[in-house]
Amino acid sequence: DIYDGGGRIPMELFDKIVEQLKDYSNWVKLVCLSRNGEPLLNKNIAKMVKKLKDVGIKRVNFSTNATALTEKRSKELLNAGLDEIRFSIDGYSKEVFEKVRKDANYEKIIKNCLNFIKFRNELDARTQVQIRFVEQEANTAEISDWKNFWLSKVKSTDIVASKKMHS
Repeated sequence: DIYDGGGRIPMELFDKIVEQLKDYSNWVKLVCLSRNGEPLLNKNIAKMVKKLKDVGIKRVNFSTNATALTEKRSKELLNAGLDEIRFSIDGYSKEVFEKVRKDANYEKIIKNCLNFIKFRNELDARTQVQIRFVEQEANTAEISDWKNFWLSKVKSTDIVASKKMHS
């Protein structure tokens, strides 16, 4: 995880970890740069991806709510070699999405995700896009529309999936 409980991991510590991973890159299958926080809040996230890829880590990914996914950040991540990005989008309509994701801006997040997909395609990057929907009482009626919408926006190698909510 790129967070140390309450804040971001210092780059010096991250660099030490990457240096140690270098010797094990042939058997490290995946480094996930998210857990209980928003990885895009870390201004160094693209540099972190690049450092991991440069030492031979085969798959680097993270999950995001896409709120801070600007055009610049999208292109930096794609150019850094990010292998997978998971967008958490828990509603098809603005009303349901913003009910489930308190204080989130539906239009902004959908635009950010669609722009990332567009840039990925333009750059011919191999980053896999995963769109994830957590099923809960407020949004289950929208699963089919949500899935059809996102399947029409992504490549066949991308993943569009829902999962049941759990604690």
